[in-house]
Amino acid sequence: MVDASLLGAVAFQEPWRAEAIALLAYALASIVRKKALRYPAFARELLEALEDALALDIRWREADHRGLQRMARRAPASGAPGGVP
Repeated sequence: MVDASLLGAVAFQEPWRAEAIALLAYALASIVRKKALRYPAFARELLEALEDALALDIRWREADHRGLQRMARRAPASGAPGGVP
C-alpha cells in the first residue's frame, strides 16, 4: 500500500510533490535493503526487482469508492476507537 500523503502530494500538485516522488523511491529502496539484509543470497535479485519497480508505468484502475469509504469508516484511526466518525 502506498503512503496516501505521498500519493496525495503528487495527485493534488502539492508544492512538495517532487520530494514525495523521491520519498516513494526511497521507501522502495528501504524495503529492498531490509530484505537483502535478511536474505543476502537474494540481494542481486532484490536490486533487480527494485530497478524494475522504479521503472514501472503505473496505471490507474477504477475502484469502488463507496466501498473504500465504508472500509475506511470501519478501520480504527489513530486516536479514534472504533473507526473514523
